Amino acid sequence: MGSPGTFVTVYDAEPTRGDDIRRELARELHDRVAQTLTTMLIELENYKTEHDGNHAVLRQLDGLQESTRDVLNNLRHILYDLRGHGLSERPPAGYTVGEAVTDLVGVLDALGVDRPVHLVGNSYGGVVALRAALEVPERVRSLVLIEAHCADDDEAQGSDWAELMADTLTATALSLEHDRLPDQLLAVGDRKLARMARTAEALLSSTTLVEDLAATETFSELELAGVHCPVLAVYGEHSDLAPSARALGRHVPACRLEIIPGLAHTVLREATGTVLALVLGWLAGDLGVGTAPSAPDGAAG
Repeated sequence: MGSPGTFVTVYDAEPTRGDDIRRELARELHDRVAQTLTTMLIELENYKTEHDGNHAVLRQLDGLQESTRDVLNNLRHILYDLRGHGLSERPPAGYTVGEAVTDLVGVLDALGVDRPVHLVGNSYGGVVALRAALEVPERVRSLVLIEAHCADDDEAQGSDWAELMADTLTATALSLEHDRLPDQLLAVGDRKLARMARTAEALLSSTTLVEDLAATETFSELELAGVHCPVLAVYGEHSDLAPSARALGRHVPACRLEIIPGLAHTVLREATGTVLALVLGWLAGDLGVGTAPSAPDGAAG
């Protein structure tokens, strides 16, 4: 059995339902993994009863139970917002991928996490997660990349994605300022959306986010081939980032690619349950997290 350890969600999502979605994912992931481990403890106890008197088997089962309890007691989820997003501070600079990885490591160090973690990254958060797997591989147990722009396919024109996003964000910032959208929303009584619009305007207009995003480079084939941890990549069938999906599947040695039919970039928001099921199934199947033992000599890892 593989150790679940710590799940870290690197989050960068739209402010509408983002908080609710990530809390749901974290709660369900924690509860289901914990429930599976608890069931495993019960089944191990039953297995011990069936092999009463076989001291060699019982010793192995006792060790497996102890390891399972240790995993269960230390199972935790850490969700944090990238700088400038959500509840994180909004400094004027420092929005490059490298600085985001430094922030991630700082979060883990501050919380005393010294074991490799399972990193879950949505959109730009997936870019940060993949870069972390390359820069600090000793801190990363596995990756779940959801609609992340990590690579370009040789057969597609995707190399300008970061520049296109930067242009879109620049246009959005100008529109927010020119149309005075926060004031309009406040005038019609929508305080929540007005606050979100004002926060977005400040992030886009008073930080280096747009410039740093425009300077983001995709991962080379050599870098992708150097990702040695297991990777689950989840993309929408109609996503503009389909080239990333194909490149990840082609070059990352241990990558499982899942395409969700009928959806585009918003798979996390529109197919939360499907994404959760994919992650849980992948953890149980490919990583062996939370699976029941098939034989007494399958000691916990």
